[in-house]
Amino acid sequence: MADVEHAQLPDELLHEPKGASTAANGEVYVANGAGSGGFKKLPTTSLDMTLTAVSALTSDADLPTAVSKINELIAALKDEGLLQ
Repeated sequence: MADVEHAQLPDELLHEPKGASTAANGEVYVANGAGSGGFKKLPTTSLDMTLTAVSALTSDADLPTAVSKINELIAALKDEGLLQ
């Protein structure tokens, strides 16, 4: 067999998941349960995550910590492409 680098093969000769080279930024591969699938935006309703409860602020002194935690959450959501 010819010595061909995997990265040089055209998309139609690659194994699943085909289409990765043309998938849009922020899309993920979603299996269809029949040995195939496709790339698409993952709706947030598909995410399985636990959010920590936020308690009420007991004083103004708690505000900087609360703002910091909110900013961390916003940054994490942006990093995951879930928030612009």
